[in-house]
Amino acid sequence: MEIERKNIYDFLKSKKHITTTPYNEWVVKYFSDTEGAKKIFDFLSKKKYYTNPIEDFYKKYCCDLEWAKTTNYCAGKTKPKEQEYTPEEKTISITQQQQNLVNKGYFIGTSGPNKNGVDGIPGKKTKEAQHALDSGIDSTTYNNNYKQLYPDLAQTIENIFGKQTPKEIPDNSKPKPKDDSDNKKVLPNDNTVNKKVEVQKNRVIKTIHPKNW
Repeated sequence: MEIERKNIYDFLKSKKHITTTPYNEWVVKYFSDTEGAKKIFDFLSKKKYYTNPIEDFYKKYCCDLEWAKTTNYCAGKTKPKEQEYTPEEKTISITQQQQNLVNKGYFIGTSGPNKNGVDGIPGKKTKEAQHALDSGIDSTTYNNNYKQLYPDLAQTIENIFGKQTPKEIPDNSKPKPKDDSDNKKVLPNDNTVNKKVEVQKNRVIKTIHPKNW
């Protein structure tokens, strides 16, 4: 589905609807939550670029994303077209998304009753963290990068998640010692040497003293 999203971006760029926005920023804006997906769907529908219903749009462009997997469109429970989600339903969905991010260790702010960013409001930090999760960036790497960009939040992040140590990557740069077992020469034992000497002596004697001299 990432390819399909990239195709939309390239198409809109060719139509001059996108001029300077990089793909990563565009994806964060429109494919990080239900609100963004609804906006891009409405735009494409209005321009007649996409004519299928929104449930088909989700199945083609969104259902591989973590936040979208729990929606009715991707979970197989489709609401009637005339029925809209209530503000309360939207808030619950966003809260679940945020709690999932926090449970996985992603920093999304300090708002909300628990001061961990879970507040039911899809802000910039929530979208960025969700995009990082969908892109395969682990929470430790994401949070450490965040601390470098915003040093004043470093202590706050550690207060929420504790110290996160980056995963060690095995060093494959050093060559492994070669196994010389195949190159080791097997030394003959004393019996083998003695037998070879006896054979050589017999050959010399036969040569010097042939029977038919």
